[in-house]
Amino acid sequence: MTTGKVLVPFAFSVLIFSASDFFTIQQERTQCASPIQQATISDNKLCLIQSFLTLGGAYALACWSALVIVHLHFLSVWRSKFIINHIRGFHIAIWTISILATIIPIVTHHVGSGNICFITPEASAMFYLPLIFIYVAFAVHVSTFIYIANITRKVWEDNSEGSNMTKRVLVNESQKTLLYVREMVRLQWRALAGVFLMVTVYTTSWIFFTFDYKVPNFRAQWFEEWLQCLETGTQTSCSLIAAPYFPSFSLIIWLLLIKRCVGIFIFIILAAKKSIFREWIQVLRGTNKSESGASHVHRDAVVEITSV
Repeated sequence: MTTGKVLVPFAFSVLIFSASDFFTIQQERTQCASPIQQATISDNKLCLIQSFLTLGGAYALACWSALVIVHLHFLSVWRSKFIINHIRGFHIAIWTISILATIIPIVTHHVGSGNICFITPEASAMFYLPLIFIYVAFAVHVSTFIYIANITRKVWEDNSEGSNMTKRVLVNESQKTLLYVREMVRLQWRALAGVFLMVTVYTTSWIFFTFDYKVPNFRAQWFEEWLQCLETGTQTSCSLIAAPYFPSFSLIIWLLLIKRCVGIFIFIILAAKKSIFREWIQVLRGTNKSESGASHVHRDAVVEITSV
């Protein structure tokens, strides 16, 4: 089945990207080299593993999600299986790019420990600039929907302007066109939702690490003022002194939320289908496919890529 050739590595990249969150369960083991020293990838192997999973998973997820989206676009608009026909080449290219893009920051010591072991803020461009092609995929799908809207508008204009003699022919042709447009919309909305999700994750992360992420300087004047405030004031009032020198807490929560839920959103967008649930019900019930409408399930599986 052609679906697995694209979706299986895509799901595997989600697994790699999400696996880094397991290192936040006991965060001091990843973030600390000693009780008083912050960890680096040189003195903490867990920090090294987390950075490798986070960076490698992020690159692989971005590349495979873009490839899935472009594949669905080619398949539904151009009826082309170019991606599937050259899938081995895409495998080699994506995994090579992901591994190299992960190793380079680690070798050049541009990975630091903060909330997670990730690329340091001053080198954030090294991570985010190569992933800008996500916006290209988003632009492709926006242009597709604009194209669909223009076709629909022209069809209705032809229907309203047709003469009595040619109206029947126009109606028949218009009905065929509308059916095609409706099918394109049905096929494209999942891909558009997927690319919108990736753009949201990418943009939020880029804004946070490029503009909002701050490494506090505890030797600055504000730190002394904050300590003096704690002697007489409350933590709530004194937090106003330190807040401008730390990343936005609400943005951190939003970033962690979408990062941890990206797998759920992807499942809802790409895998929440009747055929999938039917197969799971059969597995849980122990039903033999040959005795419970296997041909119907097989037909759904064959057209699965077109209904994604």
